[in-house]
Amino acid sequence: MVKSKSPDIDVGKMYFSYADHFPGRISSMCKLSSVIKAIEEKLTKRQLTMFKKDIFGHFLECRSFSFSGVILHNLLLRQVAHEEDSREDQLWFQIGEHLIRLSIVEWCLVTGLSFGVDTNKKNDEMEQRLRNTYFGGVHRKINVKEFDAIFKELKFEEMDDMDALKIALFYFADRVLNARKNHCQINFDWLDQVDDTQYFRKRPWGLLSWEMIYESLDNVLFEKDEKFKKTRLKNPDHNIEKYNLYGFTSGVQAWIYEAIEGLPSTWVVKMKNKIPRILQWKPMASSRINFAEVYSFFNDESRLGDVLQTLEPNSKESSRNYWVSVKDYLPSIPGWVLKHQPSINVMLSAPDDYGVYTNVGNENLSTPTSLYSFYGDVSGESVQVFSEVPPGVSKFGRAYIPSYVYNSPYMIPPIRRRQNVRPLPRLQILEHAIDMSMTVKINPLRGLKDSSMFAEFDRWFTGDSRVRRRVQHPRSFFQIILGTASMGWLGDEHIHEYLRLISEKERQYPNALLQRVTHTDTFFWHTMSKSMTDVDMLLIPVNLDGEHWVLARVDFRKNKVWIYDSLITCRDDKRYRLKFKPLEVIFSRWLEYVGFYNIRPELRSADPWKVIVVRSTPQQEPGTGDCGVFVLMVTMYLMFGLGLEFNASHVEYFRKKIAVDIFNDDIVL
Repeated sequence: MVKSKSPDIDVGKMYFSYADHFPGRISSMCKLSSVIKAIEEKLTKRQLTMFKKDIFGHFLECRSFSFSGVILHNLLLRQVAHEEDSREDQLWFQIGEHLIRLSIVEWCLVTGLSFGVDTNKKNDEMEQRLRNTYFGGVHRKINVKEFDAIFKELKFEEMDDMDALKIALFYFADRVLNARKNHCQINFDWLDQVDDTQYFRKRPWGLLSWEMIYESLDNVLFEKDEKFKKTRLKNPDHNIEKYNLYGFTSGVQAWIYEAIEGLPSTWVVKMKNKIPRILQWKPMASSRINFAEVYSFFNDESRLGDVLQTLEPNSKESSRNYWVSVKDYLPSIPGWVLKHQPSINVMLSAPDDYGVYTNVGNENLSTPTSLYSFYGDVSGESVQVFSEVPPGVSKFGRAYIPSYVYNSPYMIPPIRRRQNVRPLPRLQILEHAIDMSMTVKINPLRGLKDSSMFAEFDRWFTGDSRVRRRVQHPRSFFQIILGTASMGWLGDEHIHEYLRLISEKERQYPNALLQRVTHTDTFFWHTMSKSMTDVDMLLIPVNLDGEHWVLARVDFRKNKVWIYDSLITCRDDKRYRLKFKPLEVIFSRWLEYVGFYNIRPELRSADPWKVIVVRSTPQQEPGTGDCGVFVLMVTMYLMFGLGLEFNASHVEYFRKKIAVDIFNDDIVL
């Protein structure tokens, strides 16, 4: 099955390039925890003991197995194409630089369900006693949701214990292993078959559940990338693709936890060594996990623990029926896996961190996660609201994380880091100083006097082998800057790289600064509490709703945050206003927390912070990916005290200038 427009995806290549990755919200039809809870609540003590000793009894320990759709979605984005003759028994995914396999082997080891040849009974061989006795007869139609309600209304204490066991076994099989939408009819064949408990127990539930989850995983993202792009063109507010997963999704989660070691404890906790392996894990609440966090973790070799390509049985598992049943069906490792080069999947930048979690019911954050961790929720009653304040901010700034974690709205995918790569720049503190020997007239629009700089870049970009020079970034990096790939959306590394050049230019021409001002990287830094005390103003690249760059100018003397948004006219003022409310309270508390006012006590004020949008900000063309370009230009103009006298017609030139400046590792003023 092909998941993109091209039907000829090379073996070993991800179906979706990084540039085509998108945030998703999964609704899982599998209700493992709720089904276990219902069984424990409804069955009598004796009936529950009987269930515990039967084929699905071990799952009673999974009463707190939260669904983590964000992790599962990030896995599905990384599925790689493989040979047709191996498609029936295994799926392959790339995590960092590693390939991992999900096959019937891993499935049985994780779930404890057996494999084998299925011998399904014919309809005329099956009894329908349970249907006639408890569920209204053979002519009554019952969907999944209705059966949930019926199960909870049955009087199990008045029921024959064996009938109670049979109904509970069917309930688990149909609601967990065969999980479907609520409106689907229950599997009446299974309900009839469970009356013959010996036959029901011998069925290869590992195979039956594997077939359904395989089909669900392998088809679920088919053409979802194109659907996401088309919908987004029609509706710019569309920032997440929703879809359903069927079958035993909890088993897939448990396999991920087994295959990828070192997952953060805020995602999942390993309780103790148990078999089958699903019993070892306790997933954390999905609201603690967001798309960008998982995306960056899966791409970061320095944070990944051991990544297991396949799972192997331990000594205890080797004697279990589920392993004995599957060991003769072991799929071989395809030859292409042994020859696989991870670099085949290093592509252009990918959209990321849309500020939206991938599980139903989660809410977007309104403030930096670092600030929330200090102070918790903030009451809106204590906050003043300004009519000038702009629409829908779901994230303001960044949490305290190393900048190698690509926590951005438009991500540059991972490339193996060499030890000699230039380290990320620290926050640059710049004091106003007069040096008449280094005066400079700054005009970013006047063009380059030396056209050879443009010409050399053009030759290198088009592949001229005669251009002999070392360039730090690949051509794909510059394609995005020039707007020829990924809609021209700049990622953290583009923003970061140009801010580094601005910092170097500030040191070269310190007298060009008209005020005590500095800027941050695309992340808040641990050292900020010290460095901010030397300046009166701070410029911060920020993303709104994870899909749009803006610039925040923090004025420490006036207790104001000015927002430079190149798409103000496209935003809903009410949403914007409400989302900014908590920030006006929290920012001052954050400055207290990092010790800012201990060094600058004269700036401490009882007045609340105010967030104001600068309506005169130059505006980009709606529907373009030019926001990052505007952020860089506004930053440079403000740093050097220039009026914001440019507009959307200058974007093409600015893109070329940014590319050439980075190519030459110097900004030409």
